[in-house]
Amino acid sequence: MRGIALLTMAMLGLLVTGAAPASSPAAPPAAAAEASPVRLVVGRSPASDQEVEVVFQNVSADDLWLYLGEIYGEIYGNGFYPSRLGFTVKDGERVTRGRFLDMAHANVGGRIGPYLVPLRAGSSYSLRIRFAHMITYESPPHSLFEDGGPRRPVLFTVEWVGSSSESRGPDARIRPTNLVPWPGHLFSNTVSLGRRSG
Repeated sequence: MRGIALLTMAMLGLLVTGAAPASSPAAPPAAAAEASPVRLVVGRSPASDQEVEVVFQNVSADDLWLYLGEIYGEIYGNGFYPSRLGFTVKDGERVTRGRFLDMAHANVGGRIGPYLVPLRAGSSYSLRIRFAHMITYESPPHSLFEDGGPRRPVLFTVEWVGSSSESRGPDARIRPTNLVPWPGHLFSNTVSLGRRSG
């Protein structure tokens, strides 16, 4: 009887230790990822070493609206701010979380519009975000990659928190719409970023 108990404990230990390396602090459960109508993918930008490319893929049979953040300016053309996107960077044992913020557009006055994206069934929407616009949640907040990118390889993951309505909060300058965005919560794959060789 004791031998069976020890064998059971050993097998449970193998299951736990076997699952640990594959797990990630930002990785969603596999079942939740499969059930989601939208997939979030991050990778190196094909255009520049100074940015990453974030892609939303509608893998469902339905058309959707995604709420990504705000558009600044009186005529909604002074800057697109994807405030619903955040990131996690793992550098060895150090984990840093933050958000995407273009300081040039952060304090623009005037009316603010919702950054809504129509995503037809089977289509994708991509946006490129510069390393210089990755601001930490630390106090005081600062650019994570002030010199234009990570010097050594780091693990990078993007998170998107959706909403079924524009999150205007205390700022009533955001004009509401009658559209109903998809209220999802997505985690991207994890990609290794660092200086490209050559």
